[in-house]
Amino acid sequence: MVQLKKPRRSTLPAQIVSQMENLIKTGAWPVGEKIPSEMELMETLGVSRNTVREATLSLVHSGLLRAIPGDGTYVIAADRLDAALQSRFRDAKFRDVIEVRYALEVTTVQLAAEFSEEEDIQKLAEIKERWNSANPTSPEFVECDMEFHTQIAKMSHNKLMFDLYNSCDSFIRDAIKAYQVKASNYWQKDEHTELYEGIRHHDVPRAVKAIRMILDEERALFKKFDLFD
Repeated sequence: MVQLKKPRRSTLPAQIVSQMENLIKTGAWPVGEKIPSEMELMETLGVSRNTVREATLSLVHSGLLRAIPGDGTYVIAADRLDAALQSRFRDAKFRDVIEVRYALEVTTVQLAAEFSEEEDIQKLAEIKERWNSANPTSPEFVECDMEFHTQIAKMSHNKLMFDLYNSCDSFIRDAIKAYQVKASNYWQKDEHTELYEGIRHHDVPRAVKAIRMILDEERALFKKFDLFD
C-alpha cells in the first residue's frame, strides 16, 4: 500500500512560480510579451535575485517561458497544456500538423456557425475589413489571416478546442509566409467572404464547405512549393 506523506509547506520559489504562472494563464502576461526584468520582479515581490531566478528557470523548463540572452525572458505558452502541445508539435512532421489543423478548423467553423453571437461576428467583420485592405505581400496580411481564423476558433465557445487549435496554428505561420512570397497573387478573398457569410447567417453547411475549400487550396500550395517535410 502506498504510504501518504504529510504535505510540506510550499517553498518561496514555488509560491513565486504559482503567481507568475497565474499571470500567464490569465493573460496579464500574454504570449509573445517580455516579462518584467529580474530587478523589477525582485522589487515587486520583495525577494532575492536567486529566488526570482529559480522561479523563472522553473517556468523555462516547463516550456512557458523562453530566456533570450541579452534581451530578456518571453512568454511562449499560455499554460502547461499549451507548452506540452507545442513541444509535441515541434517533434511532429509538418504534414501531420497540417492534417490536425484541418480537422480542428473544420470543427471550430462548424461550432462557430452554430454558437457565435453578434459580438463575435462584429469582431470577425472588423478583422475581415482590415484584411481586405492589407497588401497581400505584407506581413500585416498574414497577421490578419491568422487573426481571422483564430477569432473563428474563439467563436466556437469551446475553450479546449480553442487551446488545441491555437497551439497547432502557431506552427503554420512561417509556412504561410513562405508561400506568400512565392504566390503573391494567392488571396482566397471569395472563399473567406463565403466563410464569413456562412458563419454570420449561422449556415453550418455553407461555412463548412467554404473552410474545406480554403484548406484544400492551402494544402495544395504547401505541396506545390515543397513545404511538406
